Amino acid sequence: MSTPFAIIAGVGPGTGAAVACKFSALYPVALLARNPANYEDAVKDIQAAGGKAIGISTDVSDAKGVKDAIAKSQKEFGDRCAAAVFNVGGKFVRKPFLDLSLGEFESGWEVNGRGAFLFSQSVLPLLLNSTQQSTHPPSLIFTGATAAMKGSAQFAAFSTGKFAKRSLSQSLAREFGPKGVHVAHVNVDGIIDIERTKEWTKNLEEDATIKPEAAGTPNSPTEAIAAADATQTKLLLGIFLSSTDEVFNNELTALRSAISQYGQRLVNLVVGISVGSEDLYRISPTGILNKSNPGEGPDAVVRRINAVRQALAGTVLSGTPIGHVDTWTAYVNSSNAAVITACDFIGVDAYPYFQNTQANSIDNGESLFFDAYDATVAVAQGKPVWITETGWPVSGPTENQAVPSTQNAETYWDRVGCRVFGKVNTFWYTLQDASPDTPSPSFGVVGSTLSNTPLYDLSCPQGSSSSSSSVGSSTPSSDAASSAAGASNPPPDRGTSATPAPVGPGSNGGSSGSTAVENTVPPTVQTVMTYVTVTTCPVTVTSGSETKTSMTTSTVSVTSTHANTLLTVASPPSGPSPSSTPGACPASLAGDFEFPHLIVPVDKNQPDTALGTSYNGLVSPTVSSLFNFDFPASLAGRTCSLVFLFPTREKLQTSNYTLSGTGGLNFERLPLDQPADSATTFNNQPKANGTVGTIPDLQAGNNYVIGSGICFAGLRVGYKVSATGSLALEYFQDYNPEPIGLYISVC
Repeated sequence: MSTPFAIIAGVGPGTGAAVACKFSALYPVALLARNPANYEDAVKDIQAAGGKAIGISTDVSDAKGVKDAIAKSQKEFGDRCAAAVFNVGGKFVRKPFLDLSLGEFESGWEVNGRGAFLFSQSVLPLLLNSTQQSTHPPSLIFTGATAAMKGSAQFAAFSTGKFAKRSLSQSLAREFGPKGVHVAHVNVDGIIDIERTKEWTKNLEEDATIKPEAAGTPNSPTEAIAAADATQTKLLLGIFLSSTDEVFNNELTALRSAISQYGQRLVNLVVGISVGSEDLYRISPTGILNKSNPGEGPDAVVRRINAVRQALAGTVLSGTPIGHVDTWTAYVNSSNAAVITACDFIGVDAYPYFQNTQANSIDNGESLFFDAYDATVAVAQGKPVWITETGWPVSGPTENQAVPSTQNAETYWDRVGCRVFGKVNTFWYTLQDASPDTPSPSFGVVGSTLSNTPLYDLSCPQGSSSSSSSVGSSTPSSDAASSAAGASNPPPDRGTSATPAPVGPGSNGGSSGSTAVENTVPPTVQTVMTYVTVTTCPVTVTSGSETKTSMTTSTVSVTSTHANTLLTVASPPSGPSPSSTPGACPASLAGDFEFPHLIVPVDKNQPDTALGTSYNGLVSPTVSSLFNFDFPASLAGRTCSLVFLFPTREKLQTSNYTLSGTGGLNFERLPLDQPADSATTFNNQPKANGTVGTIPDLQAGNNYVIGSGICFAGLRVGYKVSATGSLALEYFQDYNPEPIGLYISVC
């Protein structure tokens, strides 16, 4: 299969050439411009650097011209496009409205409106071709200008075209986003410093224009470091991980360049280096369903953590903590334990707002967050756990019971942020994400104008001791970037939770116990708010703002999160059990539910071979599958049912299965202290404690309650699923939009 290509329309000596250079590090590029002189130098530079590039003379307002240009690009590079950038500026006309001719007025729309339409219609089929195979989500990007946001006096012709392009981008984003194509309008809010603009700006300050090289080379240090140096803002540097060796090596080159440029000053700025961000989550079943690729497995993450450690040896940053950032669900998956071992710190991202399979109102936001944090601490091998992303949106759609509002964002800040500021390195999402367009949802602490005036009160309630906080107590740093760094008033300790007595098969029905979550934090920590990647990307620096760099991480949709543990079971059903079975939760995912965080097949024909983790459930006369569920403390006292959902094939949209033979399924529980892991084989698998239930005759179109009982909170429990008779089944475990597989239904 051919490598996808990038296509940039509107290449000149400024933004277009810089963007083409940036994309050429990963893809072949096609450069479009009306005048060949505008792209010839850029093509030569890319080819000289070892990249692939062609230039095509094109008038984007001409339908045949655009069609021919795309055809030439396809002939050269194939029919899969990774990125298409519409950077055509159009004729600039500044004139009193009553003096405008019709031709002058139409000139702005011809390029920015008609041209954007023709370009989009031609490239979108190629972008759609890449949604399943592209390393990154295929993207259609429009560059805009200040005139796209406001129509200034005497800018009627210019701003009309820019508004049209922005409006088109919004419509396309809503239509093609659900189909896997990312559509964006990027406002380049300023004058590009190129030869033809120098006369306009000769009397302005040096920093009044935007340097086209701000797009940077693939291995240039990010400008955010310079901004942080100027304002003494603490940084968590991010190394991009899920890509080619070439891109990763560029990241290391940028890091070395920053060390050389800033020296000891960099030591005072950088609190840590994160190698990767949510790479493990993106290859999980949830990440795959949310099309969150690219991602990497634990071996690749560990290898690159070690590479960064080696690159920093002997430099001023050799003592800087190196870690990884991911969702808490990735860390509690035991197959990723090697990543934790390789880290100096663990960065956890957690968003109760997105936990839309649970009761996630703002009233439960605090408990949901700390369930995630505590679960991460419990598996962190004594490493400090930093909070690298959390927040509550000020606007956007309601996710189950989670309602975005400034009031709820302030409540979440008070209940979660004020509990951890000054105790745990905390990176709040986000300073600003509402410029120029307000995203949905929007998490920005400030609005569309970057300033030091927040949308809600960032002071923390006073009056209670911090000694009861489950995240520990320490002295806040005096140079913390957040004004809430010294906050106290945490809620009561949540580190220990009671465990109900087991009543299922194999228990005596009368024992009880507890599980304690130990929270380890460094003795002195800093609350910081800036997380940047080491390679260059444009950054806004506004004078007069306390914090002059803004977070560059993306919002994540963790829609299936806290996994709880069914420890007790009822009598095995003899067949399909309806959701109305007395004492059982619904045989559906209509309410709260949990999905397995680990699936491991074992094969008696390969008794000593570890088959590793899988996204599929697989059973046959020789193969069984082991499922791990992880439960937080919040389910103490609730009822859990182990359910198996098996819809007909025609109802499935994102999953499938193969089924042959006749027979059913047998479900057994593994010992509480012996869940499966990626090294589990048929011969070393834990011995089951007894049968939970059976399905004598598996039939498509049925949902089954296997067993029910009290949820054991705070524990990990494994289940073994085996085939009976000659039945052989393989399916992709999937909860959305039509669920299939093994789950815990909670009621």
